[in-house]
Amino acid sequence: MDSAKSVLVVGLGLTGFSCVRFLNSKGISTVVLDTRQEPPLKKKLLDEFKDIPVITPDELESYQYSIERLIVSPGIDPQTPWLKSLEQNGLILESDIDLFCENNRKPIIAVTGTNGKSTVVSQIGHIFKTAGKKAIVIGNVGYPALDALMDGQVDNSDYVVLELSSFQLEITSQLSAEVACITNVTEDHLDRHGSLTVYKNAKHKIYNNAKNVVWNRDDPLTVPSKHKCQSGCSVGVSISEIGANAFIDFEDEKIKFADRQFINLANLPYKGHHHFLNAAMSAAVVKQLGYSISQIEMGLLTFKGLPHRCCKVDEVNSINFVDDSKGTNIGATQAAIITLSSQGKPFTLLLGGVAKGQNFSLLDIDSYPLVKCIVVYGHDRSIILEKLSCRCPVLKADNLKGACEEAIKQCLPGDTVLLSPACASFDEFTSFEHRGHVFAEIVAQYATKCVKTSDTVSG
Repeated sequence: MDSAKSVLVVGLGLTGFSCVRFLNSKGISTVVLDTRQEPPLKKKLLDEFKDIPVITPDELESYQYSIERLIVSPGIDPQTPWLKSLEQNGLILESDIDLFCENNRKPIIAVTGTNGKSTVVSQIGHIFKTAGKKAIVIGNVGYPALDALMDGQVDNSDYVVLELSSFQLEITSQLSAEVACITNVTEDHLDRHGSLTVYKNAKHKIYNNAKNVVWNRDDPLTVPSKHKCQSGCSVGVSISEIGANAFIDFEDEKIKFADRQFINLANLPYKGHHHFLNAAMSAAVVKQLGYSISQIEMGLLTFKGLPHRCCKVDEVNSINFVDDSKGTNIGATQAAIITLSSQGKPFTLLLGGVAKGQNFSLLDIDSYPLVKCIVVYGHDRSIILEKLSCRCPVLKADNLKGACEEAIKQCLPGDTVLLSPACASFDEFTSFEHRGHVFAEIVAQYATKCVKTSDTVSG
């Protein structure tokens, strides 16, 4: 690279900071651009790298002719006009994953999907661990890929298990995975991508250059090109004769493979359609790498799951409270509704937050009669209410606390309150994790109130 030239890193979040840190370690001149005057990590950046310019788009003209390479953080829309202008001047939009792939020498297992991808990468990493292998789980799951590379975690691993979002994939060109997997594709991030087709196409970039592929054959939007199907495995509840396949038999509680081997799901520590599908996806990915059924089954049986995914918070006053705060889109919430419905007890559903352009008429509530009531809350509650089509009562609340209070009023002993918002959390919270923690706090406050009331009555 020309020593007089620089790399422009766009976006000073965790990913952008990891890019700066990595490029600096290679002695490469860097300029950082962020649309915010004072991005949260600016002080940390300037403390660690004093001479790196941090600019806004208004200052870009002074630097654009010295920029030789352009790395864009996933939170920045590639269609932003000043980015398009740089593209027209001959620069290629690249991601942190491109930088990672240039410098990584370990086999990559890459996973994307609207829902389930964090669980699947974590499950895969756990299966490798129980099989005696070292695997590092990185990417969109929360550990930036370049940080893992800089920290030495990648070099000390046998496999890199990489979770990728559509935002990362849409500008990534250098990914070459040993196994690439798409769990499912349903409407999400349409406020960014514009259409389901564009969103799906971004997801499908994970298949480019992959040696093996795994997909959900019950979801046509995950199916790869015909020639890719021959080097992969499909997973689903339907029967298929295309390539190797895994069949989820809910009645027998088994994952059955085309080679007549099977994995027993009866003893898994978690139940439900989407949990079994995630387990089958993980199993199929690892089986593609030659691991035995016994090794895979041991990993699945000892995997405890991730928080904020249909997790019981507490039972208070004979009401169950379930946290599915990770349900940030309609597909995830639909899966949670199916899981709760399979338990045979009525529940009230909490929906709300930032709707991300989704069509809530697709949330087929009337097919699940155990949904006795819905409480919509938060920034886009009116948008949700306008599109939602159902026969059960629908109530409104300003925020999550108000929604919980309304839901509790609707509950009889034995009922459940399910937080599965089908929305982003950023109207009221910093993340879906923060939203889940606050939900638990609201439940704890309700429990304390019930105890005090009981003490008053008994006294």
